[in-house]
Amino acid sequence: MTCSIQNTTDEPENKYGPSFTTVAHETIAFHTFRRFVVLQSYPDNPITTYHGRATTKPGVDPKAHTIIYTGAIPPPKLPHEKIYKDPIQVTAKAGTQPFDPLSRVNLGKSYLIEWDSRVIELGQVDGQALRLLRTYREMVREEVSHLE
Repeated sequence: MTCSIQNTTDEPENKYGPSFTTVAHETIAFHTFRRFVVLQSYPDNPITTYHGRATTKPGVDPKAHTIIYTGAIPPPKLPHEKIYKDPIQVTAKAGTQPFDPLSRVNLGKSYLIEWDSRVIELGQVDGQALRLLRTYREMVREEVSHLE
């Protein structure tokens, strides 16, 4: 699923362009579309490319991520990318764009999408991939709880 996300920004640079809007009290808001994996009765996990760097971006924990893709064959990892979980396949909804080959689902971060948010369905995680996704989420949550 994808939905529009809007955040205010205090950063002085790059406040103009199609991704920025002036909102109440002359505040600049950044807006973009974010993709999420939605599992019924679970918080939603974000899907991102980390600006084309996947999990090689500094500060990103590859143990909390896996590749998520549309199509028949999973894309390769980037050189030096340390993802060890099997990729998650999504059957794309007709008329939607395929996922970027650098798309990664962050299993350690959850968002709550409000019931009245406008969303667009992108596809379906089916069968074995769905069971795998649920298993990975629980594994990452257990790892995080042991660290606290």
